[in-house]
Amino acid sequence: MENFTVISLVENHGQQGDADYADILNRIRIGEHTNEDMGILQRVRPEGHSDLEGAMVIASTHIVVNKHNNLCLERLPTELVVIEAINNHNNIPGYMPKIHKKKLTVGPTPYLQTLKIKVGSRVMLIVNMDVKDGLCNGAIDTLHEIIKDKNYRTRFLMVKFDSEEAGAELRRCHPQLMQAFPGCTPISKQIHKYSTSQSSKGVKANIATVYQFPLILCFASTTHKIQGSTIKAPKKVAVDLSSVFGPNQAYVMLGRVQNIEQLYINRSLSEEKNNY
Repeated sequence: MENFTVISLVENHGQQGDADYADILNRIRIGEHTNEDMGILQRVRPEGHSDLEGAMVIASTHIVVNKHNNLCLERLPTELVVIEAINNHNNIPGYMPKIHKKKLTVGPTPYLQTLKIKVGSRVMLIVNMDVKDGLCNGAIDTLHEIIKDKNYRTRFLMVKFDSEEAGAELRRCHPQLMQAFPGCTPISKQIHKYSTSQSSKGVKANIATVYQFPLILCFASTTHKIQGSTIKAPKKVAVDLSSVFGPNQAYVMLGRVQNIEQLYINRSLSEEKNNY
């Protein structure tokens, strides 16, 4: 233990611009919130309300998230592009991996087998491409352009990250693209290796690969995927508290915004459901 230094974080920096809301979150976190706190959180809006237009939805189930993502994608007026992952296996010709029923991802990886996307889509990085360059798992951005090669295959997805610093070094490596699409970062397909068996008694594990863009739709996100992220003001967030399994998930949802003016509660605020 003498090789490590323990750092305890005791101050909330996520809501620095809204100290009152930060105090409410701290009380919710330890179960000491008041009736006044709950009154302030009564920012409930029914589905279709104008205040929810453009808001990112956070829910605790893939069913709710997938439904909202698909609906928002359908509403975009731009052309739909469908990109299938390429899968290979070191021992199985024509390998077809198992697809997660809810996430629709390839085997144990975070990559989608079928990525459906349009210009204007809100998207999220699902891997750490370059942490020093801010290209981290969970970074949120908007797709601005789709670049294809001479064979009409998608080569780059040009995205603009919510954080202007993210992808700065990668953009400098592509000066022509940077000039044509200011502020946009070129995201290319990634190769991801994973094991389909365990090594045993000198027998090497079988290895499969998936080749796909490291992005998923992010008009909506699960609580698990969004934890640790901050949605910067003035972007709006609509949280679906009816989908949570416990008060810890409600706290994660409510803590993603910088101030309470960004926050709306989708449909209802149930104290019983969240054990408030």
